[in-house]
Amino acid sequence: MSSFYGHYENFSYHYEPFQIDNCIKLGEQYKDIPINNFVSHLLGLDLGFSISKTSLVLIEHLEEYDKIIVRFAEELEGHPSPSEIVKKVFKICRETHNTWVYIDGSARSLITELKIAFNENIYEKAADVTLNNNRIIPVNFVKEHKPLLQNLYSLVSKEYLCIPESMEKVIISLKSAVPNEYSLDKTQSSYNDTLDALRLAVKPYRFD
Repeated sequence: MSSFYGHYENFSYHYEPFQIDNCIKLGEQYKDIPINNFVSHLLGLDLGFSISKTSLVLIEHLEEYDKIIVRFAEELEGHPSPSEIVKKVFKICRETHNTWVYIDGSARSLITELKIAFNENIYEKAADVTLNNNRIIPVNFVKEHKPLLQNLYSLVSKEYLCIPESMEKVIISLKSAVPNEYSLDKTQSSYNDTLDALRLAVKPYRFD
């Protein structure tokens, strides 16, 4: 597994049922492995606007098996306040340790509150935020949504992603995902916000 983007020009994808079934089989195989607080955990956070929901997906890198497993997924009901979201994120990070939060950079006010809560510096540009001294990592979703979706497909098709059966919304989001010119067609896909949170969470895990 690589740690940087490859080139995705002329890339098209379609999830085959067996690919998602393989993810579920792997999820069931590894789900009982206790959470390891000494390895990396990544939390994808997609802030809900209007009719969309704020969604969180937490993944863990099972280093011994070179797999990524979904540990937690939730769509928050209603429209929670920024302080409520910060409280939720802080609780997850305190319980899992070694957790980095990847969030859509357009949610600037929420990111500011998160950075204050985590005692981090406020940034000028998302590109200036490094992993060295930051746990809250903004992502330019408008610019990166296509490679993020394509990268997620690579993780699924190459059997790196493990999804326990209990993560129903994550599974449905993958099964219903409809691509349209390398973008997600959200008019035909279900639990889009969960899928967005998932692709944010797996952002660092990429292939050449």
